[in-house]
Amino acid sequence: DKVLVPAFLNYDAFNFIVNGLDADGKLFKEAPDIEANRSFLCWMFNKYLASMTSVGGKVYCLKDSDDGVASAASIVLPAGVEVPLTTMIWHGLWQLPFFFGVRALVRTIKLLDEIEDLENKIKGQLGVMHLEDYLAVEPGVQGKGLGSKLLKAVLEKYNDQPLFLNTYSEGARRLYLRLGFVELGYVRSMTGTDLHFLAYGLSDEKLKGWLLPDGW
Repeated sequence: DKVLVPAFLNYDAFNFIVNGLDADGKLFKEAPDIEANRSFLCWMFNKYLASMTSVGGKVYCLKDSDDGVASAASIVLPAGVEVPLTTMIWHGLWQLPFFFGVRALVRTIKLLDEIEDLENKIKGQLGVMHLEDYLAVEPGVQGKGLGSKLLKAVLEKYNDQPLFLNTYSEGARRLYLRLGFVELGYVRSMTGTDLHFLAYGLSDEKLKGWLLPDGW
């Protein structure tokens, strides 16, 4: 709750799930009800972490002080590990419409399907890679290089093996590029904003043969 929830309060994907689009069909850049976003994120991350760790996903944390509390977190799905929708339903996704409405559930499933389809197209061409699913830094200590430090440690943990990720955040995209990631491409997501896909550790030979999937 200290790291993931504050870091993603106005993240495009979760803003879309909770609030949908405005009257002009555009994403709310600032959540109309920030507490609704906070409530959803607390609920969602608890369910997601239970689902992810049950299939072999990993959580890595970094502390900014000696208080024993993490200030940065990274969630990684090792190559070949996936979180099926059925697993998420088992761990509580079925409860979503009772807490946040049917529309939130429909938007969640549609968004998950969109991202999964795009990721499968990438893996179909470039092969199976580790997935950096979430990287977050507590807002109060952002700007200290904790995100870079943690991500470098994760890359070292996996021996610089190929790893990919997606992000709606332009700031995060710039960080990844500085750390040696290459941009594979981007799409205009159903959120109405750009979703970027980046990868690290791919050989020049792999990248030379990379073709943007149809529809990108």
